[in-house]
Amino acid sequence: MIKKMDLYIIRKFLVSLLMTSLAFLTIFFVVDIVENLRRVLDSAASLGTAAQYSLLNLPWLFNISLPIAVLLASVLTFTSLVKYNELVPMKSAGVSLYRLLIPMIFLGLSITAFSFYFGETVVIDSNRKRFDIARKYSLRGAKRQALRKFNLNFQEGPARNISIGVYKFNDLKGERINIQYFRNESLIKRIDAAEMKWDEERELWLFSDVIIRNFKKGKEIVVKAAKLDTIILRLTPDALKKENRKPEEMSYWELGEFVKNLEANGIEARNWKVNHIFKISLAFSNFIVVLIGVPIAANKRRGGAAFGIGVALLISFFYYGFMKLGQTLAKQGVLEPLEGVWLGNAVFFALSIIMILKTSK
Repeated sequence: MIKKMDLYIIRKFLVSLLMTSLAFLTIFFVVDIVENLRRVLDSAASLGTAAQYSLLNLPWLFNISLPIAVLLASVLTFTSLVKYNELVPMKSAGVSLYRLLIPMIFLGLSITAFSFYFGETVVIDSNRKRFDIARKYSLRGAKRQALRKFNLNFQEGPARNISIGVYKFNDLKGERINIQYFRNESLIKRIDAAEMKWDEERELWLFSDVIIRNFKKGKEIVVKAAKLDTIILRLTPDALKKENRKPEEMSYWELGEFVKNLEANGIEARNWKVNHIFKISLAFSNFIVVLIGVPIAANKRRGGAAFGIGVALLISFFYYGFMKLGQTLAKQGVLEPLEGVWLGNAVFFALSIIMILKTSK
């Protein structure tokens, strides 16, 4: 049963979290607007479109900054208990620090679940709309869209994956084409082509130097063709400009299925896998920072809240650095994706346990 003490701590924490979240969201939002101002001036977008783009970025900014806000809220909650001499009577009544951690653990797990759900619903939806605007007006790049893109991957339903080594927008031409067909998650057909070029008159792709491999009952049947125009794709040049989805636009399950299909066909999916695992890792970091925040503030010391906030911000900086380092090492193949993405969480979870054990009970 939840006691009044637990409800009191939860209420103080949620008030602090509301304040810290609004503070960080405001700071990040202002920085985002300033950063996008130059891009807007360099594009054909109106100020209204630019404002819409920045507003659509708010859910992502909130979710990515939530662990920092949670850490500060945790510190402020227990700093307040220490400052107003509320922690001493609790301990005198036989309430240990471990007992005080129970409502914080509950909050940490709840926020972790919320962050993941929020990221998979609101953030995904806003990201898709935001990137649509970015692609239309080239807000995230130079004035004109890049003349070519490399290593494009598309999924047309659950049965077909398309990989394009390089696509040249001006020529409406792709090179190093690979198309895989599946049935019940098993590869049944693979098409490789040196080139595909869009026929504007017939509105279809013309493939050159084609090799078709059919897999039946453990056997491979190979057919070659110099030219082929019978491969019908939903993919069009217009779609190539806007449907090259980023990991931020895919849900955890969509990205997982995409990675699974790529790996099943021997296509390098390390970067995609890192982004897939990071969705869980980011959400779980909210739980870990709660454990870190409590021992920072639980002992009375000079400096009070200012000291606790300073330490929390410093820890946030190193935490973020470890997470980025782990992702980089995973993408470069130094570490396995799971190891790299969870490096920061593993280090700081161990740190939180050490800090709790060393804190006066």
